[in-house]
Amino acid sequence: MTRILVFFQVTVLCCLLAVPAQADEDGVIGNIVEIEGTATQTVGANTLPAKINAPVHMNDVLKTGAQSRLFILLIDNTEWTLSENANFRVTEYVFDPADNTHNKGRYSVLSGAFRYVSGLVAKKPNPDVQITTPIGSIGIRGTDFWGGMMDGSYGVQVDEGRVEVATDGGRVLVNAGQGTSIRNRKFAPAAPARWSRDRLQRSHASVRLENQTAVRQRMAALQSHQPEMRQRYKTYLQSRNGKIIAPNGAGKIIAPNSAGKTGAATPASRLKENRQLLNRTPTTPRRQKQDRQQDTPAVQGDRRENLREERLEKLKERRRGLLQ
Repeated sequence: MTRILVFFQVTVLCCLLAVPAQADEDGVIGNIVEIEGTATQTVGANTLPAKINAPVHMNDVLKTGAQSRLFILLIDNTEWTLSENANFRVTEYVFDPADNTHNKGRYSVLSGAFRYVSGLVAKKPNPDVQITTPIGSIGIRGTDFWGGMMDGSYGVQVDEGRVEVATDGGRVLVNAGQGTSIRNRKFAPAAPARWSRDRLQRSHASVRLENQTAVRQRMAALQSHQPEMRQRYKTYLQSRNGKIIAPNGAGKIIAPNSAGKTGAATPASRLKENRQLLNRTPTTPRRQKQDRQQDTPAVQGDRRENLREERLEKLKERRRGLLQ
């Protein structure tokens, strides 16, 4: 009789433990695809060594150790590559594969360098994707770019698409093939310019993965599971009262915020946000000159090299005009 009672208690305990695991699985927004070196994953109050193929959830904290790399693939095919000593978190994530109207992503990279490649969440005319960094925010417009500390300043370099880099001092649009640097969040970003070859090589090396073949194979294997994971996450949001469209038909956007609660983004709140953006201090020519004077030697060198290239292009255009 005692054995039967013990078996029953163990069975009930296993069933109770299985319920949170199922709910946890439904809230998956991506997977860890590659770890080179050491990394940790904090889920709630538990911090454990990160593992390849481990699920990633909103508000998980992912950290890398010295001389380490981490690659994450989200369910909308957004790619994140983290450098050594990085601190990364997805603070808000809404993805509906059937309707991209309210898709959005909010990410936080508080330390380390990263490479970001847009997924389906950003594939719309005005993507609602933003990255918080130590110097300010980066607004995404469908792109592939790098961000991180280099030569005493925070740099952002765009390979494809374009981004908007905003600080307390101003904002700039950075197009493909350009980069910008920020001394700190009080200063406006430097005028976008081409980076030197040395600087480009060092930025790419900081997030380069050694095992590219294995990464591609794991990504290919995950693609067959992505449709199911997307649907499960959509159902998960709805089960937590995080419906993308409110059932009363009022048209309010409701999505889980960083605290796991729900909040409505009304037209009035959007108008308030737009007014705040318009009231920010503009980047005047005088302010840009002051910022340039305080740039690091590496940034100044890149700017001089870019000016030389522009002058050479103008000379070539003049010669072509004279020959014609």
